[in-house]
Amino acid sequence: MSAFNQWQPMEAAPKDGTEILVCFKYIGVKCVAWVDSDGDSDGEYALWSVDDNKFDPRPLRGYCDGDELGWMPLPEPPKSEGKS
Repeated sequence: MSAFNQWQPMEAAPKDGTEILVCFKYIGVKCVAWVDSDGDSDGEYALWSVDDNKFDPRPLRGYCDGDELGWMPLPEPPKSEGKS
C-alpha cells in the first residue's frame, strides 16, 4: 500500500508550505498547509492554513493545537481522458 493512502503521524507532517490532507478531531479532513504567517520561518506564528486561490492563505478556523489526528500526502490528480 502506498504512503498516499495511509494516515501518517503528525510528527512526520511537512511544515514547509506543502499542501496535505489533515484529519482534525472536530472538523474532519481538510486540505491544508503549514504557514508561518509573519514570514520569518521561526514558527512563532505558524499554523495550519487553507488557500482559496483568491487571497493569500488564511488560517484554518475551528481547530486547536492538538486536534490533529493524522496526515497524508495529496494523491496525484487524475489524468485527462485521451492523454497519457
